[in-house]
Amino acid sequence: MSGKKITKDELYNGLALQLPVYMLAAKELLSEHFKKDFEPAGMFIYSLKYQSGDFGKKEISLARKKADDVIEMNQNLITVTSDFIKMYIQSISEGKFNLTQLENREAQICGYCDFKSICRINELSN
Repeated sequence: MSGKKITKDELYNGLALQLPVYMLAAKELLSEHFKKDFEPAGMFIYSLKYQSGDFGKKEISLARKKADDVIEMNQNLITVTSDFIKMYIQSISEGKFNLTQLENREAQICGYCDFKSICRINELSN
């Protein structure tokens, strides 16, 4: 994960799929293995930046609410993410590979990318 914090808008607009996909996978795998339903209670990332104050486990929370509300919001996020995955798969199957849907990608994505010095995105988008 880059140095940028994930926002609620990025999660619900299909721009940050990694954590919701992990949450979906964990839910499905645990439910199948233990033969009962599990609901997602939270998302966490582990920063390995030892030299900074960000080292260790960090919770990614959509809201500061009681547990039942958080579980419902996480379940809703899984549903939204699943819909975006289906849409992206459909687009890819039609040969549509958009670089990004963000108008301000330089500030929102490229500014945090470790590969911007060798990337050709500006050549492709002009």
